[in-house]
Amino acid sequence: MLELDRTELQRKIQAAYAAIEKRTEELELRSGPDKRSREERQAITDALHGLRALQRIESRSSLAPNSQPGDVSNAEAT
Repeated sequence: MLELDRTELQRKIQAAYAAIEKRTEELELRSGPDKRSREERQAITDALHGLRALQRIESRSSLAPNSQPGDVSNAEAT
């Protein structure tokens, strides 16, 4: 995901969390785990890890002096 506008990036991250939460609730309502739902749950877990990593990078870069939107070079140094 490449979004240089920090406000828009946060909006997109929150929208992704909401979509994941909705899908997780749908999966919980369905009875009986099957292979497809296990694979989907793993994909959801992976997506949540990616979103959390994106949030950490963004919060670090927003705190770094002289950082530009999308600049992760300062974030990785901290």
